[in-house]
Amino acid sequence: MQGVKTLLKPRGVFATDNQYWLDMVERSHYDNVFHQHLRNYSLRPLVRLFAQYEMDVFDVERSGIYGGSIRVFSCHRGAHPPTRRLAELVELEEKAALYEYSTFEKFAHDTQQQKRKLFDEVYRRTSAGQKVIGIGAPAKASTVCNYCRLGPDLVEYITEVNPLRIGKYLPGVHIPILEEEFMFRDPRPADAGILFSWNYYDEIVPKLRARGFQGEVLHP
Repeated sequence: MQGVKTLLKPRGVFATDNQYWLDMVERSHYDNVFHQHLRNYSLRPLVRLFAQYEMDVFDVERSGIYGGSIRVFSCHRGAHPPTRRLAELVELEEKAALYEYSTFEKFAHDTQQQKRKLFDEVYRRTSAGQKVIGIGAPAKASTVCNYCRLGPDLVEYITEVNPLRIGKYLPGVHIPILEEEFMFRDPRPADAGILFSWNYYDEIVPKLRARGFQGEVLHP
Protein backbone atom coordinates (compact mmCIF):
# COMPACT_ATOMS: atom_id res chain seq x y z
CA MET A 1 0.00 0.00 0.00
CA GLN A 2 2.84 2.41 0.72
CA GLY A 3 4.28 1.60 -2.71
CA VAL A 4 0.92 2.21 -4.40
CA LYS A 5 0.56 5.58 -2.70
CA THR A 6 4.09 6.59 -3.67
CA LEU A 7 3.74 5.60 -7.33
CA LEU A 8 0.23 6.96 -7.93
CA LYS A 9 -0.01 10.35 -9.66
CA PRO A 10 -2.02 13.08 -7.88
CA ARG A 11 -5.18 12.30 -9.89
CA GLY A 12 -4.23 8.75 -10.77
CA VAL A 13 -6.46 5.71 -10.23
CA PHE A 14 -5.40 2.40 -8.70
CA ALA A 15 -7.59 -0.60 -9.60
CA THR A 16 -7.42 -3.99 -7.92
CA ASP A 17 -9.46 -7.17 -8.41
CA ASN A 18 -10.33 -9.58 -5.61
CA GLN A 19 -12.72 -12.43 -5.02
CA TYR A 20 -15.79 -11.03 -3.34
CA TRP A 21 -16.74 -12.36 0.07
CA LEU A 22 -20.46 -11.63 -0.43
CA ASP A 23 -20.56 -13.88 -3.50
CA MET A 24 -18.64 -16.60 -1.67
CA VAL A 25 -21.08 -16.51 1.23
CA GLU A 26 -24.24 -16.43 -0.86
CA ARG A 27 -23.07 -19.19 -3.23
CA SER A 28 -21.18 -21.33 -0.67
CA HIS A 29 -17.97 -21.20 -2.70
CA TYR A 30 -15.83 -22.72 0.04
CA ASP A 31 -13.57 -24.33 -2.58
CA ASN A 32 -12.08 -20.92 -3.38
CA VAL A 33 -10.27 -21.11 -0.04
CA PHE A 34 -6.81 -22.56 -0.62
CA HIS A 35 -3.09 -21.81 -0.33
CA GLN A 36 -2.79 -18.91 -2.78
CA HIS A 37 -6.07 -17.25 -1.80
CA LEU A 38 -4.96 -15.96 1.56
CA ARG A 39 -7.64 -13.28 1.86
CA ASN A 40 -11.26 -12.92 0.84
CA TYR A 41 -12.29 -9.29 0.51
CA SER A 42 -15.48 -7.36 0.98
CA LEU A 43 -15.97 -3.66 0.39
CA ARG A 44 -16.10 -2.15 3.86
CA PRO A 45 -12.71 -3.51 5.01
CA LEU A 46 -11.14 -2.35 1.74
CA VAL A 47 -12.47 1.17 2.31
CA ARG A 48 -10.93 1.07 5.78
CA LEU A 49 -7.62 -0.26 4.46
CA PHE A 50 -7.20 2.48 1.86
CA ALA A 51 -8.27 5.13 4.38
CA GLN A 52 -5.32 4.17 6.58
CA TYR A 53 -3.08 5.41 3.75
CA GLU A 54 -5.07 8.60 3.12
CA MET A 55 -6.68 7.14 0.01
CA ASP A 56 -10.32 6.84 -1.03
CA VAL A 57 -12.19 3.97 -2.60
CA PHE A 58 -14.43 5.90 -4.97
CA ASP A 59 -15.87 3.27 -7.33
CA VAL A 60 -16.45 -0.47 -7.60
CA GLU A 61 -17.49 -3.03 -10.23
CA ARG A 62 -18.75 -6.57 -9.77
CA SER A 63 -17.91 -9.41 -12.14
CA GLY A 64 -18.43 -13.16 -12.45
CA ILE A 65 -14.72 -14.01 -12.42
CA TYR A 66 -13.87 -16.84 -10.00
CA GLY A 67 -17.55 -17.17 -9.20
CA GLY A 68 -17.83 -13.55 -8.08
CA SER A 69 -15.27 -10.74 -7.80
CA ILE A 70 -15.07 -7.00 -7.23
CA ARG A 71 -12.84 -4.44 -8.91
CA VAL A 72 -12.14 -1.57 -6.58
CA PHE A 73 -11.00 1.85 -7.84
CA SER A 74 -9.07 4.05 -5.43
CA CYS A 75 -7.26 7.38 -5.46
CA HIS A 76 -5.49 9.90 -3.27
CA ARG A 77 -7.91 11.38 -0.74
CA GLY A 78 -10.35 13.76 -2.42
CA ALA A 79 -9.00 13.26 -5.96
CA HIS A 80 -12.25 11.73 -7.29
CA PRO A 81 -15.84 11.88 -6.01
CA PRO A 82 -17.52 8.66 -4.84
CA THR A 83 -19.88 7.03 -7.34
CA ARG A 84 -23.41 5.80 -6.88
CA ARG A 85 -22.22 2.22 -7.42
CA LEU A 86 -20.03 2.49 -4.35
CA ALA A 87 -22.91 3.64 -2.16
CA GLU A 88 -25.19 0.95 -3.59
CA LEU A 89 -22.76 -1.85 -2.81
CA VAL A 90 -22.18 -0.57 0.71
CA GLU A 91 -25.94 -0.61 1.20
CA LEU A 92 -26.20 -4.11 -0.31
CA GLU A 93 -23.62 -5.47 2.13
CA GLU A 94 -25.55 -4.00 5.02
CA LYS A 95 -28.84 -5.50 3.81
CA ALA A 96 -27.14 -8.88 3.42
CA ALA A 97 -25.90 -8.63 7.04
CA LEU A 98 -22.48 -9.51 5.67
CA TYR A 99 -20.66 -8.57 8.86
CA GLU A 100 -23.03 -10.27 11.29
CA TYR A 101 -21.92 -13.41 13.12
CA SER A 102 -25.08 -15.21 12.03
CA THR A 103 -24.01 -14.83 8.40
CA PHE A 104 -20.76 -16.68 9.10
CA GLU A 105 -22.69 -19.39 10.91
CA LYS A 106 -24.98 -19.81 7.91
CA PHE A 107 -21.97 -20.02 5.58
CA ALA A 108 -20.52 -22.80 7.74
CA HIS A 109 -23.84 -24.65 7.76
CA ASP A 110 -24.33 -24.32 3.99
CA THR A 111 -20.78 -25.53 3.39
CA GLN A 112 -21.39 -28.63 5.51
CA GLN A 113 -24.61 -29.34 3.62
CA GLN A 114 -22.78 -28.98 0.31
CA LYS A 115 -20.13 -31.41 1.50
CA ARG A 116 -22.70 -34.04 2.48
CA LYS A 117 -24.58 -33.64 -0.78
CA LEU A 118 -21.51 -34.19 -2.96
CA PHE A 119 -20.17 -37.09 -0.91
CA ASP A 120 -23.57 -38.82 -0.85
CA GLU A 121 -23.97 -38.38 -4.62
CA VAL A 122 -20.56 -39.85 -5.38
CA TYR A 123 -20.87 -42.65 -2.82
CA ARG A 124 -24.32 -43.59 -4.11
CA ARG A 125 -22.99 -43.96 -7.62
CA THR A 126 -19.84 -45.89 -6.78
CA SER A 127 -21.76 -48.20 -4.44
CA ALA A 128 -24.04 -49.03 -7.38
CA GLY A 129 -21.02 -49.90 -9.51
CA GLN A 130 -20.83 -46.66 -11.43
CA LYS A 131 -17.57 -44.93 -12.29
CA VAL A 132 -16.91 -41.35 -11.20
CA ILE A 133 -13.98 -39.22 -12.33
CA GLY A 134 -12.90 -35.62 -11.84
CA ILE A 135 -12.69 -33.09 -14.66
CA GLY A 136 -10.00 -30.46 -14.26
CA ALA A 137 -7.46 -30.27 -11.44
CA PRO A 138 -7.33 -26.65 -10.27
CA ALA A 139 -6.23 -25.92 -6.71
CA LYS A 140 -9.87 -25.84 -5.62
CA ALA A 141 -10.16 -29.55 -6.49
CA SER A 142 -7.80 -30.31 -3.62
CA THR A 143 -9.95 -28.30 -1.21
CA VAL A 144 -13.11 -30.11 -2.32
CA CYS A 145 -11.71 -33.63 -2.28
CA ASN A 146 -9.91 -33.29 1.04
CA TYR A 147 -12.89 -31.65 2.74
CA CYS A 148 -15.45 -34.03 1.26
CA ARG A 149 -13.30 -37.13 1.85
CA LEU A 150 -13.18 -38.07 -1.82
CA GLY A 151 -10.21 -40.32 -2.50
CA PRO A 152 -9.23 -42.69 -5.34
CA ASP A 153 -11.68 -45.26 -3.98
CA LEU A 154 -14.51 -42.92 -5.01
CA VAL A 155 -12.97 -40.76 -7.76
CA GLU A 156 -10.90 -43.00 -10.04
CA TYR A 157 -8.86 -40.24 -11.65
CA ILE A 158 -8.92 -36.55 -12.56
CA THR A 159 -8.35 -35.28 -16.09
CA GLU A 160 -6.23 -32.23 -16.86
CA VAL A 161 -4.78 -30.32 -19.82
CA ASN A 162 -1.90 -28.64 -17.97
CA PRO A 163 1.23 -30.76 -18.61
CA LEU A 164 2.73 -29.63 -15.29
CA ARG A 165 -0.03 -31.48 -13.43
CA ILE A 166 -0.44 -34.56 -15.61
CA GLY A 167 1.19 -37.62 -14.07
CA LYS A 168 1.00 -36.16 -10.57
CA TYR A 169 -1.49 -36.77 -7.74
CA LEU A 170 -4.00 -34.47 -6.09
CA PRO A 171 -2.44 -33.32 -2.77
CA GLY A 172 -3.74 -35.03 0.35
CA VAL A 173 -6.05 -37.57 -1.28
CA HIS A 174 -3.64 -38.89 -3.94
CA ILE A 175 -6.11 -39.18 -6.82
CA PRO A 176 -4.06 -39.66 -10.02
CA ILE A 177 -4.14 -36.84 -12.57
CA LEU A 178 -4.27 -38.00 -16.19
CA GLU A 179 -4.26 -36.21 -19.51
CA GLU A 180 -7.74 -35.14 -20.61
CA GLU A 181 -7.62 -37.26 -23.75
CA PHE A 182 -7.75 -40.45 -21.65
CA MET A 183 -11.37 -39.88 -20.63
CA PHE A 184 -12.45 -40.11 -24.28
CA ARG A 185 -10.61 -43.37 -24.95
CA ASP A 186 -11.12 -44.94 -21.53
CA PRO A 187 -12.22 -48.58 -22.16
CA ARG A 188 -14.76 -48.10 -19.37
CA PRO A 189 -16.20 -44.60 -19.81
CA ALA A 190 -17.17 -42.69 -16.69
CA ASP A 191 -20.81 -42.53 -15.67
CA ALA A 192 -20.26 -39.12 -14.07
CA GLY A 193 -17.58 -36.48 -13.80
CA ILE A 194 -17.14 -33.85 -11.11
CA LEU A 195 -16.35 -30.56 -12.84
CA PHE A 196 -13.92 -28.96 -10.40
CA SER A 197 -13.40 -26.00 -12.76
CA TRP A 198 -17.09 -25.18 -12.38
CA ASN A 199 -16.50 -21.49 -13.07
CA TYR A 200 -15.82 -22.45 -16.71
CA TYR A 201 -18.89 -24.70 -17.02
CA ASP A 202 -20.34 -22.94 -20.06
CA GLU A 203 -17.04 -23.24 -21.93
CA ILE A 204 -16.00 -26.74 -20.90
CA VAL A 205 -19.19 -28.83 -21.01
CA PRO A 206 -20.13 -28.17 -24.68
CA LYS A 207 -16.58 -29.18 -25.68
CA LEU A 208 -16.80 -32.37 -23.62
CA ARG A 209 -20.12 -33.28 -25.23
CA ALA A 210 -18.78 -32.54 -28.71
CA ARG A 211 -15.90 -34.91 -28.05
CA GLY A 212 -18.18 -37.69 -26.88
CA PHE A 213 -18.40 -37.51 -23.10
CA GLN A 214 -21.84 -38.86 -22.20
CA GLY A 215 -21.62 -39.04 -18.40
CA GLU A 216 -23.44 -36.73 -16.06
CA VAL A 217 -21.54 -33.58 -15.10
CA LEU A 218 -21.64 -33.00 -11.35
CA HIS A 219 -21.18 -29.57 -9.76
CA PRO A 220 -19.11 -29.67 -6.55
